[in-house]
Amino acid sequence: MPRNDLPAFARSLDRLAASLSSSQMETVSTAVGVAGKKDIAEAVARDLGGTGFSHWKIPIVGRFDPLPHGGVSFTLQGKAKGPGRVAEEGRHQGQSGPLQGPIAVRLTKSGRVAKRQGRHRKWNGQTRGKHTWTHATELIEQRSDERVLAAIDRIVEVNLD
Repeated sequence: MPRNDLPAFARSLDRLAASLSSSQMETVSTAVGVAGKKDIAEAVARDLGGTGFSHWKIPIVGRFDPLPHGGVSFTLQGKAKGPGRVAEEGRHQGQSGPLQGPIAVRLTKSGRVAKRQGRHRKWNGQTRGKHTWTHATELIEQRSDERVLAAIDRIVEVNLD
């Protein structure tokens, strides 16, 4: 396109404006979302040394949902929310007082130890969180601006050539 052809340049700008519609912004959101899933996997691998905890059947996998205004929402996929919470916060963090651990006893209303004890969950101990989700969101926030600009640059290159 010659530089002095103003009507042709106006037509290419119209094509560009039409291409930056909601459907193209969904492709930008999808590109950012796919790369963000890789950031989540990178944070999990860095903190836990693989796709999740050893001896746990559920891998910690991220997912993304494009939002209507062009944003992206990241969450953990399916049953990975439980192991993801343990990776972020740790296990049994909120337990305090005399009734914690493997020998927790059942008390009556008056405060005495009950004669019949109920079944107790297996006590796996208390663990400290590794802040995996925090690390993943930091990675996504650091890299998302570059990814959005790169996706928009691709759209501009296609429509202005």
